[in-house]
Amino acid sequence: MPRIPLTTQIAGLAGWLVIAFVAAAVGAAASVEAGSFYRQLVLPVWAPPPWLFGPVWTVLYALMGVAAWLAWRADGLRAARGALTLFMLQLALNALWSWLFFGWHRGALAFADIVLLWILIVATVIAFWRLRALAGALLVPYLLWVSFASVLSYVVWQLNPELLGTHSTPAVAADACDGPAFRAFDFWLGEWNVHTPDGKLAGVNRIDREYQGCVLHERYTTARGYSGESLNIYDATRKVWHQTWVDSSGTLLLLEGGLREGRMVLEGRTTEADGRITRQRITWTPNADGSVRQFWESADAAGKWSTAFDGTYTRK
Repeated sequence: MPRIPLTTQIAGLAGWLVIAFVAAAVGAAASVEAGSFYRQLVLPVWAPPPWLFGPVWTVLYALMGVAAWLAWRADGLRAARGALTLFMLQLALNALWSWLFFGWHRGALAFADIVLLWILIVATVIAFWRLRALAGALLVPYLLWVSFASVLSYVVWQLNPELLGTHSTPAVAADACDGPAFRAFDFWLGEWNVHTPDGKLAGVNRIDREYQGCVLHERYTTARGYSGESLNIYDATRKVWHQTWVDSSGTLLLLEGGLREGRMVLEGRTTEADGRITRQRITWTPNADGSVRQFWESADAAGKWSTAFDGTYTRK
């Protein structure tokens, strides 16, 4: 290792930390509203809470800066040029991911970016390790976190096809229904086969976005001739989702609610022929494999809940 004056070493440490945190700042510029956007996404149950990302990334960027400094001072800039070039490239991809995901809501491109980022981190770890083992070791927590983030990025992209651009839809003019809250139910969009828990086909369902993206229109049919439709809309004034359901048996169902821990839960009441009031609750749960579970429960006057319908949606 060449002898480097202490003042130069201190300046080098400061410089590499600045480079790491400049990359962090570039990514953070796209993440100003990341917390609110993240809460609007349909997330797997194992997804971390939004507040955790800031502290984790702060530690990781600090470790990156120290690792680069150790690689630089091991044999000088000339010997470490290749390793540090890899380091700078992965920093650029790191910052770009935030823009792709939080800034531009491009799920597919964000996932491609993070896969390439993971490959570059592996290459950087190996290159740093050859210069100094500690430099490579300091990047291992970063590699592990990005490995986890890669899986999370893919799953969230698949669970939020409209918010993160999986499906191409006709462009519409920006209007009052353009925002994350209005897209919270978009995981339900598409054409589906609906099966009961025993695997039997219950029916087919199609959910489209209409009226410039403000309304989700559901059309459900079965082989036995039963059919029904619902209109679903987010009421921004009251900050609730509303569903009006009508069907070929004469049923009218009015439900309201919203997202609860990544599930859409809508509730309402129906009046039976004898005047009894029955509470209704339907929960739509997006699954990691892209399917959706619809679980409908009814409660009698005593508050006892029973299952009215339990179906799993799989895309056609």
